[in-house]
Amino acid sequence: MPSNDPSGAYESLIQMLYRAPIGLIQTAPNGDIEILNPMSAQLLMPLSRDGSLDNLFIVLDGFAPEVRELADGFMESTGVICDSVRIRLDAGVVGNSAPQILSISMLKLDEQRLMGMVSRLRQYLHHKYTAAKQGRPAEAEAYAAQIASIEKRAELIRIAFLLTLVCLAGTVITCLLLGLGLYWRIAELIAAIVFVFSLLSLLAGTIYYIREVSVALSSVRDEAADSRFMDLPDAAPSADERRTPSPL
Repeated sequence: MPSNDPSGAYESLIQMLYRAPIGLIQTAPNGDIEILNPMSAQLLMPLSRDGSLDNLFIVLDGFAPEVRELADGFMESTGVICDSVRIRLDAGVVGNSAPQILSISMLKLDEQRLMGMVSRLRQYLHHKYTAAKQGRPAEAEAYAAQIASIEKRAELIRIAFLLTLVCLAGTVITCLLLGLGLYWRIAELIAAIVFVFSLLSLLAGTIYYIREVSVALSSVRDEAADSRFMDLPDAAPSADERRTPSPL
């Protein structure tokens, strides 16, 4: 018989988010990192000059200082601070053997919490640029479609993570209201309403994560079936090679 314990479902969803293919970060308004998943650590570590990931804005200062400025200047109580700020990491950066591009998005959850999303678009962006530069528009369009799919997945994961945080906050509030119900009877009714809302948020977060998995699988199938990927010029000689005369 399946368990109706919401804590187990919450833990399962948290584990899925920790395995997400993009970086998810929760920070204080000053950038102090409170929560980050393993992918965030993997993507941000090459940006850290001292090897620490204590403050997101300090990590980004040498690469995207505008993120701190946008966060400090954002006066709304909640909303999108920045979307898809691109960071180029050239070869030679610590832990980086080839150029890559990171995409950073920031969202203000409330007055005490910010959420960041970090993703890596090195491979597809590089191939798209190369294909466009070498006059292969069909191949460039195919890579652009894959990039759009990655960005869609990132948005679905962001919403799932946000709904999970709403569920966590609602669960804590429910516990406080149940304690208050010992002295104020109507608090028990409010606690029941908040608890139901929290479970609905958890259910919605699970649905968004399932959609992300579905989009990921569809993306893999579409790439495998896309004829524009079938004739990649990996084995073709480069322009320099074609200009070099063959030895007699």
